[in-house]
Amino acid sequence: MQEIRPWLAGIARVGFAAKGAIYVGVGLLALSLALGFTEEAKDTQGTVQRVAEEPFGRVVLIGMALGLVCYGVWNLVQCVWDPERVGTDWVGKAMRFFFGVSAGLHGFLAYKFVAVGIGQGWSGETGDAAVKSWTERVLHWPGGRALVLAVAVTVAIVAISQIVRLIRGKFMDVFSESELKRTENLWVKTSARLGFAAQAVVAGLIAWFLWRAGLTRESDEAGGFTKALETLLQQSHGRWLLGFTASGVVARGLFIWLMVPYREIRLKKSPPGLSARWRRNFGY
Repeated sequence: MQEIRPWLAGIARVGFAAKGAIYVGVGLLALSLALGFTEEAKDTQGTVQRVAEEPFGRVVLIGMALGLVCYGVWNLVQCVWDPERVGTDWVGKAMRFFFGVSAGLHGFLAYKFVAVGIGQGWSGETGDAAVKSWTERVLHWPGGRALVLAVAVTVAIVAISQIVRLIRGKFMDVFSESELKRTENLWVKTSARLGFAAQAVVAGLIAWFLWRAGLTRESDEAGGFTKALETLLQQSHGRWLLGFTASGVVARGLFIWLMVPYREIRLKKSPPGLSARWRRNFGY
């Protein structure tokens, strides 16, 4: 296999570092809620605003924004040039579409990080408010209720996919063969599995919120990450449930950080056959 240009691989690795930091920051704030150190759940927006209040916090946010731009550039390269050869059939095209969406999303986050970093604040609706607002709009469209239910099913499928990845354990395939023995140990696998479990819990709850909103036609039933954390906290043994999920979010960030030195970033040959491409693209 041929190496990707070093500068492009470097951009990707800087992006992994920034993305992992977001997971760790959001997870730590959620963990502080579970431990009783804070009284309010925070999503990415809340985490960014919390960081901005710290000494040199705004400088950190500017650096994070640069990292998110790098991650977006890597996703854009994956979408347009397909260096890792996800394929041109419907599976590969779907993957490349999601890479493009991810590029746009991380570019948007970078813009928001810069805005907070230079003192303009995080304008506009985000998090739970944005989910409820968009759900309200969609419910008033012709066929909007069916669309909300379809989105709920899609998010539920994402949650199930995380459980499948957790069980199958194919996530170690992202590491290069030369580094696999060094990284294939209990704590690395544990961090990955905790991360996938946490993502499954959060995505499952968000899917349930959207399903309820579609069934009842009430946008207030919808919600995002913050509502998921608050819902966990309200359950019996809620602090334990929230603590587990928050630890999983942190663990997901740690696993992404491992991609900075160890992830394989190479030009690859497309595997023959649909099933082979599916296994490599989705890790199943």
